[in-house]
Amino acid sequence: MYSLGTSEEVTVCIKQNGVCIVEAADNVPRQIQDCPYEESQKITIVYKYEQPAIESHSPAELLPRIATDPTQ
Repeated sequence: MYSLGTSEEVTVCIKQNGVCIVEAADNVPRQIQDCPYEESQKITIVYKYEQPAIESHSPAELLPRIATDPTQ
């Protein structure tokens, strides 16, 4: 069965030797090789629940925010 990825904003916990470690709500540590981010930076990742791979990642501030005000 095919499942869609989950998108979540996470914080880079560790950056060492060009590798970043992030942890999403499922508590699975995930690595980003050749990581362009800084430790403590908020990023958005797309992943599958309880799978260690990250499908995609980007700086959190570059993604559009969904307005919660229905008049916008």
